[in-house]
Amino acid sequence: MSMKPREESVDPATTADSAATAKAERERRRKLAEVFGDVLPEGTADDRSDGWGERDGGNEDWLRGEVPPHHG
Repeated sequence: MSMKPREESVDPATTADSAATAKAERERRRKLAEVFGDVLPEGTADDRSDGWGERDGGNEDWLRGEVPPHHG
């Protein structure tokens, strides 16, 4: 007895449905990009070398500047 591999049939309706779904998804993404632009920027502030808001004097100067007048 020879065993032939069973040929799977491709349903054209299923293929058309998946193509339509993919096309609809692309269209949805295009509309979102048109309205909102880039959702996530390429680089965020923590990726850049701008720093984290450090001052030349460091925390010590900031702390002294924040002391209330009555603690003189």
